[in-house]
Amino acid sequence: MTWGHPRDALVIALGIVAAHPQEGQAIAKAVGADAELKVQPGWDFLGFDVADGTTSGLSNCGYDEHQLAGLRRVWAPRLNHHGLFRELTDALAFRWLTNKRVPEHAPFYVYALWVVPLDD
Repeated sequence: MTWGHPRDALVIALGIVAAHPQEGQAIAKAVGADAELKVQPGWDFLGFDVADGTTSGLSNCGYDEHQLAGLRRVWAPRLNHHGLFRELTDALAFRWLTNKRVPEHAPFYVYALWVVPLDD
C-alpha cells in the first residue's frame, strides 16, 4: 500500500452504506447523493466508520469513563489498525447503538473509506 505521493497528497473515497435498498434510497435523498460509488481496482480499503456526516460516532461523541470502558470491551476488538470497523455487520450494529446513545447527532450512517491512488 502506498500512502505517499510526490506532492504529499492523499485522496480518500467514501461511500455511505445502506443495510437494504429502501434505506439506500432514503439516505441518498437525505444527503443529496446522486451517484453510486464504484470501487476501482487498486483502491485500498481502510474500513467502515459510523458518523452523522461530520462527527464520528467512533471517536467524537462524548464518551464518559463508564460508557467508554464497557463499549471499548465490546467494540475495540472489532476495529482494525486504522480504528475503523473491519466488518459491515459490526458497523451497522454500532450505528444502531450510536443512534440510541447520541440522539442529538442521529441519524448516523456507515461510511466505507478507501485510499485512492493518484495518477502521476
